This record gives sequence, structure tokens and C-alpha cells, in this order.
Amino acid sequence: MNLQQMRDFVRLQLDLDDTDLPDLLLDTYVQEGYDRVLELEQRWPFFESEWPVATDATGAATMPVDASVMEMVITPDGRLLSRIPTRLAVLKFPPGQSSSGNPTCWTGVNRAFRVLPAPGSATDLTVYGFRMGSDWIAIVGASGECDCDRRLHIPICWYACSLGYANQEDEVLEATYLNRFKESSAQARDAIMRSWTGGPKQVNYTHYPTTGTGPGGPAQLVINVPGP
Repeated sequence: MNLQQMRDFVRLQLDLDDTDLPDLLLDTYVQEGYDRVLELEQRWPFFESEWPVATDATGAATMPVDASVMEMVITPDGRLLSRIPTRLAVLKFPPGQSSSGNPTCWTGVNRAFRVLPAPGSATDLTVYGFRMGSDWIAIVGASGECDCDRRLHIPICWYACSLGYANQEDEVLEATYLNRFKESSAQARDAIMRSWTGGPKQVNYTHYPTTGTGPGGPAQLVINVPGP
């Protein structure tokens, strides 16, 4: 559904026109519903993304602006770097040390991260993870598609309806539509996550594969393989 279709749907349920429920207020309701459904999961499969990221000579870099979660960091030669806790990173690679080498791991603090040991020169990396939801209402306007799986569009509308009835001080219908939101969003979430094939999988290689499988032997790491 695009934004205008969502507006029309909500107004139809509330039996209001655009004078009684202007776009500015209704869009705020829709945005709040959108934010609420996104809070149900940290890793929505429809937000899987890939970014090019460059570090400086010390290995320092910043997460992509729209990234929510970083899952994998890949070096130019195809090596998958392991993430280590910040405390372990400080102990293994004390701040101020001058040694450098091929990075083997990475660590993150807030929205900054660092590959270790320091590469000694600027290094281009590929990062895989999950992005944030966009400010789609402001960006695409009335004709723009809601920035999430279509199965979450109606639950967002139910939440907007609940806020609409709250504005009318109708507590019964407010609760009715809020319950619709909770039930339908939970069902949609379960369906989306159940059909996702990108969950953690055991693999037998230490380099990120382009095709085929790795050598035999016990699994050495766990990565999230992007789904189709």
C-alpha cells in the first residue's frame, strides 16, 4: 500500500474525511504505527543490506548511516573477520600500539568500529547487515510505498485507527483496534520470519565463499548467509 491508500483505508474505518482528520495528523499516526511494527524485530529480512566501507590506516571506520546491525565484515581478499568484544580487543590490541598487519577481527563501540590489527593503510571493506527503516513518508510522499513487507501494512493501519479513536476519546474502539494491531502484527511477523532463509548457518570455511562449499572438517564459524 502507498501512503494515500493507507490514509483512505484509515479514514474509511473511522468514517472521517480529510477535514476531520487532516493528512498531517494522520501521517503522524501512520508513522507511529510503522515505528511500532519495526520494534518487533531487530533483523527484518526485507532490510538486509550490503555497504562498501573504507577504514583509515588505523583500521577505524564508521557504520553506514542507515545501518542498524552489522553482521559480517569482509576484506578485499574475501576473508570474513570475526567480531570480538571491546574488552578483548583492548587487551589483545592495546590503544597506541604501532604494529600493523592483516586484520583478523573487528570490534564496535556505538556507531564506530575498528578492524584489528591496524591494516597500516586505508582499506576497503564490504559490510553486510540490516538497515534502519527509512523516513519514507517524508521522502516519497503520498504515492510512495510503505517501507516494509506488505504484510505489515494493514497492521500499521489498525494502529493508526486506534490513535484516531483515542483522539475521539472512544476508549472501547481504541482498545479494539489496538488489539487488532497486536494480533495482526504478531501474525505477520511470524509469517515473515518463518519464511526467511537467511538465519545463522554452520559453514566449514574461513573465507567468504563466492560459489560452492568449503572444505570438510568441523565447522569453524557461523555466518548469516544472505537469502535469495
